[in-house]
Amino acid sequence: MQLEITEDAVFDDEQGVQRTLSELQALGFGISLDDFGAGHSSLKRLMALPFCEIKIDRTFVAGLETEPRALPILDAILSVGRALGVECVAEGVEQPHQFEALQHLGCHRFQGFLFSHAVPVDAFVALVRAQRPLPPNTRVKPA
Repeated sequence: MQLEITEDAVFDDEQGVQRTLSELQALGFGISLDDFGAGHSSLKRLMALPFCEIKIDRTFVAGLETEPRALPILDAILSVGRALGVECVAEGVEQPHQFEALQHLGCHRFQGFLFSHAVPVDAFVALVRAQRPLPPNTRVKPA
């Protein structure tokens, strides 16, 4: 099982969070650092905390279209992840050109509307069983 924690959740009590995350890791949980780059980013946290996955904030992926610095920043984050031996997930992938650019940088894990919107449980189960893409316009209906 994978648990996600945002950078900002670590900010107030880094030692307490480190202790708790280490205990959870010892119980077999994987820890993901979610929205990396959106909060109070610190490379020190990547050394100190037991993360096995970095989820790159969607603003960097969206910035591929408008911000010249987004590509080298994404490349740097992915390089740090590889050097640390942790998985990197690009969040907010919505366009094919974003997917292609990230693949070119060596990113292999993605999350975003290009692949699927949120779906009800029964549609998810059917998707997994069929191992095929979701039909277009499959959406969760508000409760």
